[in-house]
Amino acid sequence: MQKLLTLFLLTFFFVSNLCLVLYLPLKDLKQNVYPARVYADERTQPMLSDKDTHSVNGPAAIVLTDRDDQTIELAETTIEQKQYTTKEIELLQRLVQAETSGEDYLGKVAVATVVLNRIESDEFPDSIHDVIMQKGQFQPVGSGVIWKSEPTDETVQAVADALVQKDNMQNIVWFMNPETATTNWIAETQEQVEQIGNHVFYR
Repeated sequence: MQKLLTLFLLTFFFVSNLCLVLYLPLKDLKQNVYPARVYADERTQPMLSDKDTHSVNGPAAIVLTDRDDQTIELAETTIEQKQYTTKEIELLQRLVQAETSGEDYLGKVAVATVVLNRIESDEFPDSIHDVIMQKGQFQPVGSGVIWKSEPTDETVQAVADALVQKDNMQNIVWFMNPETATTNWIAETQEQVEQIGNHVFYR
């Protein structure tokens, strides 16, 4: 009788632990909660994934998806809450990469911020795609270089930070490289804000 009781207790202990081990991972999976990477600025940013919708928690919480009928929801933006598709984010990354070859991280953030500020301006289209593809606005689009540009990790990080930053960099909506620009009309007609690397930014 004592042996049977001991065997029963051991079996119960084993089954209980097995259920616990199986339950915890399934619980996290069911809630669609995935780990997020913490960057140097101590803000929580999303880890891009090829899975379905994932959510991460933090001050810069973002819901990510690769489905065309879904969007990226930003908890914090420069002005008001906005929604961007994954394809728009990828397009912005390509533009920033093409425009900022040789520029540092801050220069990349600034170029991304120009696009985002234009969305808020009545003088430009109101989506990332339409702002970038507007005729005559960005040289890499006209030349096709944008489609050959593969964003680096630094560029991806810079775009992510531009999307969640609270600083719109004094509403910059123009930039140019004085050394390579074929026209000087921006400098002659717009208010200069600052120079970052080789680019001068205007509003």
